[in-house]
Amino acid sequence: MIEQRLPELPDGGDNITRILLLYMIFILPPRVAGARGALSTWMHNVAFLAIALQVATLYFTSGAMKMWGDKWQHGVAMYYVSQVEWFSLPGFREFYKEPWISSLVAYGTMWFQVWFPIALLSRLRLLWILGGVLFHLGIAFFMGLITFSTVMIGLEFALITDPEYQRFTSGLSRLYKKLVSDERHLLPARQSEHR
Repeated sequence: MIEQRLPELPDGGDNITRILLLYMIFILPPRVAGARGALSTWMHNVAFLAIALQVATLYFTSGAMKMWGDKWQHGVAMYYVSQVEWFSLPGFREFYKEPWISSLVAYGTMWFQVWFPIALLSRLRLLWILGGVLFHLGIAFFMGLITFSTVMIGLEFALITDPEYQRFTSGLSRLYKKLVSDERHLLPARQSEHR
């Protein structure tokens, strides 16, 4: 019903959402600790593994399909995409008229997508996830595929473990405290207003 009312909504993000919502039925709610050896914990872990495999398959398939396309092989795919008014902003069209930019982005996209499943198993996983977030922010901004990009960024964040999130937030907290304390030291002392 929503797709009939908003025809611009189904841009690819809806398809992956339908699949992943099925897996997410088995995920434990936040702040619920799964009991060791319990069926619900096992189902939760299998559901997260299915989500990770779905994302890896999605990226690899997309990259492999691009490798078969003539426009991608010749590095001109982004130029052609940028010339379609429905998929681009006017500045986007001018940007990809530069041959080296168009080729670099086309080959970089294929390389990133094909290697994504392997990068998830390497030390570069967090860097690759950050690259994916930036990649999909670019798709949202330049191509206007907002729902697709939002879903994919959410999937990228789902691949980050709880300890990694905790390290990141504690690092941000330390940085904030340091910046606040440095700012207080830099402020000039108030002089008394006595005449």
